[in-house]
Amino acid sequence: MKKKTYTWEDVTISQYHEIVAIADMKISPLDKTLNFLSVMSGKEVDYYLDLPLDQVKEEIKSIEFITHTKAHPRLKDGGIYTIDETRYRLTLNARQMTAGQFIDYENTIESNPGDIAMLCAVFCVPDGKKYGEGYDPLDVKEIFFNKFKMVDAMGISFFFQKVLQTSYVYTLRYLCRKLKKESKKKKTDPERKKKIKEAIGHIRSAMSGSESSSRS
Repeated sequence: MKKKTYTWEDVTISQYHEIVAIADMKISPLDKTLNFLSVMSGKEVDYYLDLPLDQVKEEIKSIEFITHTKAHPRLKDGGIYTIDETRYRLTLNARQMTAGQFIDYENTIESNPGDIAMLCAVFCVPDGKKYGEGYDPLDVKEIFFNKFKMVDAMGISFFFQKVLQTSYVYTLRYLCRKLKKESKKKKTDPERKKKIKEAIGHIRSAMSGSESSSRS
């Protein structure tokens, strides 16, 4: 049977975090390599320690991508991703974002910008649902962390950083109109209004930060 050769397209978010952590360890190059093998294959390091040296060398060839290539972000056409038969639809346009999405995005960027699984959970909504309605985004985060490919996660993260940086003004106007319409309703939802106001505040703060950075 032909031996599996791995690429960056096989690496999940959780595996990527493990690979980065191992790369930073103060251990021998061989120990690092065996740990990389363990991450990708799911086998214990001891399994490789018990193999003949020639066989270990062959196994190592399967993970050469880690030291010989770079991960390249990718964004799927149509923005549809499937994990365990559940379809997730990427919010491709900032105009389609809800106030809750924007708030969760800003909170993640402020508190833990490296939490790429949470960023994916913010922008990838289970097909047929509205963001945060009928499901918990934190549950989706765990699914993405363990099963989503890192190259896809990087593509989503980079895409939305670029989109949001160029759409703050539009998004602010849109939310202000939405707040005005919400206020005119006979039966208003206090929680919805609160989220919209919070999102407006977040955007204004982000815009101020961007202006300050450009002047410095």
